[in-house]
Order: sequence, then C-alpha cells, then structure tokens
Amino acid sequence: MKEKNKVTLEEFKENFNNFNNFLSETEKAETTIKAYSNAILHFLIFASDYKVIDKQMLIDYKKYLNNISNSTNTRNLWITVLNKYFKFINVKLRLNLIRSQNRFINKDYMSLADYKRLLRAAKKEKMVQDYYIIKTLAMSGIRVSELKFFTVENLKIENKNIFNKGKERELVISDKLAKELRHYCREFKIKEGFIFRSITNPQKIVCTSTLWKHLKKIASIAKVKKSIVHAHSFRHLFADRFLEKHPGDTLTLQDLLGHENPKTTSIYVKKNSQARKRIVNDIEF
Repeated sequence: MKEKNKVTLEEFKENFNNFNNFLSETEKAETTIKAYSNAILHFLIFASDYKVIDKQMLIDYKKYLNNISNSTNTRNLWITVLNKYFKFINVKLRLNLIRSQNRFINKDYMSLADYKRLLRAAKKEKMVQDYYIIKTLAMSGIRVSELKFFTVENLKIENKNIFNKGKERELVISDKLAKELRHYCREFKIKEGFIFRSITNPQKIVCTSTLWKHLKKIASIAKVKKSIVHAHSFRHLFADRFLEKHPGDTLTLQDLLGHENPKTTSIYVKKNSQARKRIVNDIEF
C-alpha cells in the first residue's frame, strides 16, 4: 500500500490504541510504552488547532518544540516517536532529528561508594530483596525490565538466552552473582519462578513503581542523592567497572548491555563531571 503524504487529525487519532497494542506485542517495556504514548499525546495537544497533518504543520511543530524544551534529547525523543507512529499508520511524513554538538554527559551518576552505601543501608533496614536487586542491577548492567528473566530455572543455565524488545540476546551474569542469588533463593525458600517477587502476589514480578519507591527510601537512609538512584545509574556503574578492567573494549560492553547501536554504548563510555574533574586535575605541565 502506497504511503499517504498527509493525514487528517481524526485519522491520526484513530490509530492511537492500535499503536499502543503494537508496542506491547513487540515486548516494549511499560516505561517505554508510557514514554511513547506521552509523546503522541503531547503532539495531539499541539495538533488540536489543525484539521490536517502535513509537512508544513510538522515544521510548525518542530519550531514549537524548540520553544518549549531546551533538551535536545527530549525533543528528539518526541520526534522519533512521531516518526515511528507515521510509519505505523502508513503515512509518508517524517521530521528530521535536531542536530546538536556531541558533548560529554553533565549528569553525575552513581559511584562505587554510593553503591556500597546503598547496600549497607538495605542490609541494615533488612530490605533483603531490595539488597539483592541493587546487586543484580549493578553487577549485570541489565535493564530494570529484564529483572523478569531472573528466575530460579534460569539460574541453572550458565548463559541465559532471554527475549527482550522482540529480539533474542544472551544475558551473561557472573558466577559470583549467580552464587549469591542461589543463596538468596535457598534462604527464602524460593524454589521456582521469579526471584524478585511482588509483596502482595509471589507469582508476579516485583512492581517497578514499588521497587523505585523502596530504592529512593534506601537512598535517603544511605545519604545518597535520590537523583542518581535510577535505572541508568546502575548500568553506568556496570559500564564504569567493566571499562576499568577492560579499557577500550567497547564492543564487548555493547554486547553485554544489549545495544544494537554503538552510539548508544558511547553514552556510557563518556565521563561524568566528577570524573572529568579528576582527569583534568591529574594533567601536569
């Protein structure tokens, strides 16, 4: 079927639920689906004064994005999602991404000391499941959505083939982490299914919102900035520790993190502001 070069606002709206169903079927994480849905809803707010969506309307939308957000990443996310939506509904409309200078990351991510403080606080508060989740996230570099692949059955397999975002990849965890998780399962008599379970229903995986609520509480007790306790911080910590042992081996890191695009991995290779400060301080003249 030939792609159309414009679409009415009503036709655009009609496919919204189908798009969300498509995302679910292609194994998108809940947080990803929510981000995509919010991007489309954001566009619909702008488009409410238009009857037809065409190239000129999209140019106006791009100008609008420049006025409401200073973050190139945020604007490009909205554009990327919109382009995916147009492709999904078979409409030949696309917006180019906003180009920006490739910069170092300014955010400060979790340090090894922060990680150890979190573990001590979780242990002190007897938040045992959270303690092992923190260890698992940091020692494996997985996405939070991949916690569901940590099952008693998978612990018996050395290299687990997992299904993630519609594509199969191999998730490798260290012998040390596997040993600790087996100990945890024995101690709490977890004999099958998910290792990290919902408090109200042991048959279900731990709820993501509950998990982050617990981790923020642990951060407060540990006197670790709550702003650095998020999913990508643990992946950054894993990447930092990996590169310290294997400098320059970004191909293996890319494989371990499950990235298709090397540019995505490069985000984890860049130094945060504190690390850059240490590097500059070490320069002698």
